[in-house]
Amino acid sequence: MRTARRYNVLALLAAFVASFVLLAAQPANAESTAESIQKATIQRLTFARAQSDDGIIRSTSVGDAQLGSTVEQLRDQLPSEYTISDLRPVTVDFDGHVIRNGSTVLFRAIVDPDTELVTVFIVSNSAYETVDGISAGDLISDVEEAYGSATLSWNEQNREFVTFDDQPEGLLFRTPGVAGVNVGTYEDGETSTTDYEEDGVVASIWVACDGSCPAVADVA
Repeated sequence: MRTARRYNVLALLAAFVASFVLLAAQPANAESTAESIQKATIQRLTFARAQSDDGIIRSTSVGDAQLGSTVEQLRDQLPSEYTISDLRPVTVDFDGHVIRNGSTVLFRAIVDPDTELVTVFIVSNSAYETVDGISAGDLISDVEEAYGSATLSWNEQNREFVTFDDQPEGLLFRTPGVAGVNVGTYEDGETSTTDYEEDGVVASIWVACDGSCPAVADVA
């Protein structure tokens, strides 16, 4: 465990949902960098999962992978052909594991450094979808048909998320917005909006604990 990266994961996650502040000024070259990130993020991946992986994103799980698991439990939950990386940065501020099938990234698992339990899954592979058929890469306008009206907001980590009126509990929907490149259309001084680009998409779906993640019991 790297003590230099012992972040309060749950506090940061709470900020994703409850606290959005004005986006800080960015360097002159930030926009071009962010555009490259945006283009890479919204690619729709269609690689096959293992047959035993149902590919469903639920409020506490992705396929058979469950929030509150240790990495050893994840290995037991996932198909044998899947690989789990060593602990590494999976976002700019979180450590975790990358789950792959061969060379294909399936999803990422953020680990709380204090409990060593998985507290967040990040899914940007469109082979996974919610029970309502929503996946990364879907147009925000299409997701509104399933989950109601959309509100886009920036949080204090400069990430843009979109919240839908009737979205499933435990799921967060992130846009490609980063470092000043907005999917939402914001008036000066605003950090939330219901206006967005016509081709705006959900870049990734985050499955996150609301508060403390209960540990998954070992199977005898």
